[in-house]
Amino acid sequence: MDPSRDLRLETPRLRLRPIALEDLSTFHALCVEPSVRRFLFDDRSVSLDEARGFVEGSLANFTQRGWGLWRVDAGEGAEPAGFAGFLRSEEGLPDLIYATHPARAGAGQATEAARAVLDHVFGLGRVKRVVASVDEPNTASIRVLEKLGMRLMRRDPGAAGALLHY
Repeated sequence: MDPSRDLRLETPRLRLRPIALEDLSTFHALCVEPSVRRFLFDDRSVSLDEARGFVEGSLANFTQRGWGLWRVDAGEGAEPAGFAGFLRSEEGLPDLIYATHPARAGAGQATEAARAVLDHVFGLGRVKRVVASVDEPNTASIRVLEKLGMRLMRRDPGAAGALLHY
C-alpha cells in the first residue's frame, strides 16, 4: 500500500499529491520562475540542491507529522499548476506556503489549493494553529491569506518591504 495515497487531496478543480523526488525538476523550475522567486525566495535563484532539500524535508514532514508540500495539478497530463503546503516554522508550527505557475495566476487556484491543505492539517487533530508570512508588496498572496480567514498578527522589516506575519 502506498502511504502517500492517503495524503492525496482533491478539490473541484485540482488534484494534490505529496511532492516526490520525481517532481524535483518541475518543482525547481517553478521555484526559479521570476514571479515565484521574487517573494518566496527574496528574488534569489534557488539551486537544484536547495530544491532537493525542500522536497526531502517535505517527505520527512509527511512521515513524521502528516503534512508537507503537495504538488498541485489542474488537468491530466498538464504541467503542475503549482505547489501548496507547509514548511516547519521556528515555533514548530506548520508554516503555509504556496506558489502558482504564472500561466495560472489569478484563477483562484492558490486559494483553492491552500484551503485543501489547511483542511487536511486541521483534520489531523494535532494542529490548532498555522502561520504564514508574506512580503507586503505581494498583494496577491495577502488576498489569498485573507480569503482563507487568516489574521495579520505582526509586521517586521523584510527584504522586499515589511514582512507580514499571519
